[in-house]
Amino acid sequence: MKKIVLNGENIHSESDFHKQIATLLGFSQYYGENLDALWDCLSYDVERPILIIWNNSDYSKRQLGEITFNNIIKIFQLVREQDIDSNLTEKINFELR
Repeated sequence: MKKIVLNGENIHSESDFHKQIATLLGFSQYYGENLDALWDCLSYDVERPILIIWNNSDYSKRQLGEITFNNIIKIFQLVREQDIDSNLTEKINFELR
């Protein structure tokens, strides 16, 4: 299983998050750096199985604000649920550390 690790200490804004995840997952230069684009890329462009580990996520949450942080997590959860509902054996998973 492929693993990517987000470094929460380097995420001070939503833009920082999008830049980091786009680099780690190899999103195209046309990635829109917003939650809709994140949903699209995670749903259709990311090869499974993959584990997204978000280190120092509490720090990121403080920097991003609870609403923005929770909206990002909601996208991760929805993509995982979509994989389950589609009966995929290989899924996207995530861990907050």
